[in-house]
Formats: sequence, structure tokens, C-alpha cells
Amino acid sequence: MNMGADDYITKPFTRSELLSAIMNRLEKHATLKRYLSPKPVINNLSPKMQLLEISLHRAIKQNNFQEFEIYYQPIVDIASGKIVAAESLLRWQSPELGMIYPTEFIPLAESTGLIVPIGKWVLKKVCKQIKSWRDAGIYSLLVAVNLSVIEFNQPDFIHKIVNFITANDLEPNYLEIELTESMIMQDVNSAIATMIKLQSLGIKIAIDDFGTGYSSLIYLKNLPINTLKIDRYFIHNVANDPQKSAITKALIQMAHNLNLDVIAEGVETEAELAFLRQYNCNSMQGFLFSRPLPSAEFEKFLLTK
Repeated sequence: MNMGADDYITKPFTRSELLSAIMNRLEKHATLKRYLSPKPVINNLSPKMQLLEISLHRAIKQNNFQEFEIYYQPIVDIASGKIVAAESLLRWQSPELGMIYPTEFIPLAESTGLIVPIGKWVLKKVCKQIKSWRDAGIYSLLVAVNLSVIEFNQPDFIHKIVNFITANDLEPNYLEIELTESMIMQDVNSAIATMIKLQSLGIKIAIDDFGTGYSSLIYLKNLPINTLKIDRYFIHNVANDPQKSAITKALIQMAHNLNLDVIAEGVETEAELAFLRQYNCNSMQGFLFSRPLPSAEFEKFLLTK
């Protein structure tokens, strides 16, 4: 009916008659290719997105990873005020388009499969950075890496991580993998099996953007995780919004009852921080303390705190 059908078969009909009527209508409107194509046609993209896809393909196929840079945003222990961890965040300085943020190019990288080589480069780079900081005398700093569902489901994913950790002579407990609720819920049993393998290696696991996905609390107690990260939506203006306040308090209490650490994302005001301190949230990250920083700036910032 959405195709604009205007003929109705009102007599008893056979399967072939019905299919013939449908195919005639599809062909008449020249939409068969569009409806059956497994991939969106590039011409349907905006000119900027077309250029973005071309540039991304070029950068990866020519191995131009120097266009990419990893920034680090401090994660601060609320009780002590000390930096205890950092989240690694990817940036892309495209020669054609300038600075591109992950929200723009990561979905494109996932849809084209380019996220696999990008993700491998990020993991390798982060492990090297942890090693470099340890050599400089910076110990006990945990670094978190965000994963896409495609990377997480790669057959050699565990093998790659083990290789990077071994090559840099790292203790695995200084690396944390951040997963989203939706990633885990796509195939819960498979996800749990992979997470158990990661934890058996000593790698920590966090659920990112908690509260915005569609995970079931039934599964939460069975997930082998170390940390819950409360999404910035719930943190914004939490001290003055009764609904957000109730949800955030409940999330913090629930996490503590499950022996999990809690990190609040997107903290921007002293009032938000005071609320989190009052209800014993473990850690925070956000512009109130620091924006994401290039590795050299992050290291200087770390040494002055």
C-alpha cells in the first residue's frame, strides 16, 4: 500500500497471481533495486558525507593513520579529587574536511567495515601509550577504550588484545574495555562469553552510557563487569530535576549493591558534582574538570594534579 497500490484483487486468487501483481507494481514504480539493495546508494548521501566516505576509505587504504589522534579525558575520584583513569577518544584531522568528531565518522566507519582497522590501530596505540606513561613513572592509571559491536564480534578480537598487551609488557588490569548496553543485548550469551574471557585475562569491563540502551536488569547481575558509567543525560541538571535525581540515586545504589564502581559522565557544574558526592558516586568525568586532551597535554595535566 505504501508503494501506491490502486488495484485490489477481490476474487479468490493464487499465490502466483498475488506475487505477479506485487512485482508489476514494483517494476512500474522502478523501485525494486532500491528496496532490495543491501547497501544505501552513495548518491543518497549528502555531498559532505560522500566526501567523508571517500576520505575515510583513502586514509585507511593508504594506511594514513597519522591523520588520526587519540585524546584522553581524565576520570577523577570524587572523594580524593585525584585522576585515577582516562577515557581514550578518537579524533580525525582530515586534509579535506578538517577536524572530524567521532559522532560523524564512526557510524560511517561501522557501516563500511573500516571500523575494524581503525579499532585495531586505536587499541595498539593506547597500549603503547600506557607503556610510555609507565616508563615515565606514571603508575596506577587505568585507560578505557570504546569498542564497536563489529570489533567486539571479530573472531580474533581476544587474540589481538593479548598481542598488544604482551608486546608492551603491560599488566592487563590497566586496560578497560567500554561496551554499550545495546552491543551486549544483541547476543547476550555470546557477549557474556567474550566478557568472561577478557576478565580472565585481567582486563576490566565497563558499560558505557548506562540507562540509555535497552538492557534488562535481569541480565545485569549476570554480566561480568567492573564499572557502570551513567550517561550524561541523567547527570545534566541532576541537582534540580527530581526525575533525574531519583533515577541517578537509584543507579548509584544499585551499582554499589552489585559491587560495581560508578562513573558519572558529562559533569559540567559544581551543583552536579555536589549531588554525586552526596550520594557516593565513585568517579566523574566532564568539562567541569577537563575536556579531552591530546596525550602530551594530558600527561602535563596529570603531573600537575
